[in-house]
Amino acid sequence: MEGDVPHKGRQPWVKRGTEVVRATQARFDARKPFHQAAQAAVDAAVVALSQRYLWWTPALGHEHSIDRRIAQIMNWGTEEDCEKLDTLVGPDRIAWVMLHAAPGWIREDRWTWWRDRLPAIWLQGIPDKPPVRSFPRT
Repeated sequence: MEGDVPHKGRQPWVKRGTEVVRATQARFDARKPFHQAAQAAVDAAVVALSQRYLWWTPALGHEHSIDRRIAQIMNWGTEEDCEKLDTLVGPDRIAWVMLHAAPGWIREDRWTWWRDRLPAIWLQGIPDKPPVRSFPRT
């Protein structure tokens, strides 16, 4: 039928437009508990791996964010721990952390090391050097 497209996977033929969005959203919603459980397991593994590199309590007694923990492992981790981290979170999360790192999270030599490890597709938008603090001139 004209206007119908095959949906990836085992989904039946659905019309373009809102029906495709609804079918995709329904598939995502059905898998959401699995993805949340898988993400929680990854986050728990990152927390366990980062214990050696984050020994201080953050200001106001809050927990360190997962991105901060990943950055700390990226910055100070042994090669073995970095391999574990790369396997756990994947290049997309590594690239995300690099794009959103605060100044001082990752030093320049490690930044270069991680940029060299990332596949070319993830390098778009990641600067050559890590972010640095800047102070306004008075």
